[in-house]
Order: sequence, then C-alpha cells, then structure tokens
Amino acid sequence: MANQENQSIIAEVVALLQGARFTRLATLDADTGRPFISLLAVALSNTNRPLTLISSLARHTRNLEANANGSLLYEEPVPGDNRLLACPRVTVSGTLAKHDNSEARDRFMAIHEDAQLYADFSDFSLWQMEIEDAYLVAGFGRIHTISGSDLLT
Repeated sequence: MANQENQSIIAEVVALLQGARFTRLATLDADTGRPFISLLAVALSNTNRPLTLISSLARHTRNLEANANGSLLYEEPVPGDNRLLACPRVTVSGTLAKHDNSEARDRFMAIHEDAQLYADFSDFSLWQMEIEDAYLVAGFGRIHTISGSDLLT
C-alpha cells in the first residue's frame, strides 16, 4: 500500500475513533466462554487509545478481569441513510486494563460530563485499550487492516 494511501486510511480510522462518544465492546463471557457484547461510553487518550469508565459490577468488567482481550466497534451513520451496513465502521482489537491517569480521566470526563454523577464511586475505574489492530470497512470494496501502532500519536 502506498504511503499516502496508508496515511489516508489511518486518518479515516482515527477520525472514526475521535468522533465517537459510544461504542460496543465484545468480550468473552467469563462464565460461559461465549461472546458477550455491551454498549459503553468512550473517549480517546491523547495517544489515540480508547478509554472507558466502567463499574466492577458490570458483566463486561468481570469478563475483562478474567480475559483482557476485547474488541470495540465504532460506526459513523451517514445522515439520511438508514442502511447501517453502508456506513464506515472500524473494529479495534486488543487488550484492556485499568488505567490510573488523571489526564486520561479528565479527557473522558470532558466528553461525558454526566459521568461526574458516578465516576467517584468505588466500583468505577477508568480502563484503556492497547490496540493490536484495526479493521476498517470504509465502503464497498474498501476494507483494510491496520496495525495498532500505526494509530498511536
């Protein structure tokens, strides 16, 4: 892939990640081993790593504590187009871990001000994803896999 094309694809992925306030998280269920998907509030760190604030009471958190591997699905619906499969989307996969960083927490809270209501509860923690790879579907025939390290700033 040409460098200019590669940079354009990376920019497209980063734009999808930056524009999202919510995403879907896929984990492996700690009890059954089956896939489990949930909806999360999300933000990006200053290095383009996904951040989320989640409760230890949540099933997806228990799943991550047993197996840190997960995938996040981001999509950008096209205004006026009800064909979700025609919309650009990216799945980022990697490992998630608790992340005790005040700058990252501030970035999350700036996007999700309503989280102020529960962010200081003892069961809530900020988690960050280390992206291994990203799978972009940008339209018909425009499918690319990108290394996670290419997305970092």
